[in-house]
Amino acid sequence: MTLRAPSPDLTVPSRSVPAPIAMVDRTDAALVACVVRHDVDAYTELRRRHLSSVTAVARMLLGSRATSEDVVEDVFVAFWLEPHRFDPSRGTLLAFLRLTVRRRSIDLLRSEAARTRRQAIRPTGPAAPEVDARMLGAEASGHVRAALEALPATEREPIELAFLVGMTYHGVAVRLGLPEGTVKSRIRRGLQRMELMEGLQGHRVG
Repeated sequence: MTLRAPSPDLTVPSRSVPAPIAMVDRTDAALVACVVRHDVDAYTELRRRHLSSVTAVARMLLGSRATSEDVVEDVFVAFWLEPHRFDPSRGTLLAFLRLTVRRRSIDLLRSEAARTRRQAIRPTGPAAPEVDARMLGAEASGHVRAALEALPATEREPIELAFLVGMTYHGVAVRLGLPEGTVKSRIRRGLQRMELMEGLQGHRVG
């Protein structure tokens, strides 16, 4: 009986190609890397993911829905044009977008306040001179800004409106929909908390 060697299997096994990860399943970091390469789908997913949270910040400060949407749109367009401005080593993308929106909202409020002053229209209600005095030079002071950022939003927002925008207690109360006494208490508590934080670092506010 003649034995024959088995015939070689000439069939080439197919290699399975892993399916691409859907945009919705990718991390923010992966999507940002795609946006740097001008990937519109990645940008669209990031916008969908963070739009409501970012808009909430603008609405809290600006009040107006239309104005808030304009500011948010500007921030997202700026991110699309210059995604490299986001530094992942300094925090999350959401934190970056929220901070950018807050800064732009404050800039807008300040320009409106300046225009109002030029038109000699003075808001009613007591001014907050001690607030202005404490904040002189604060924007140039990194440790003061860090202390402000560390405050809870309920205290940070009225302080920003009073300090950076120059609104009166009454104006801040109207903007935030709060009693004027509540606004004063939150500002006072926030300032005390900032002083405590600065004291722990060997500094004081003001």
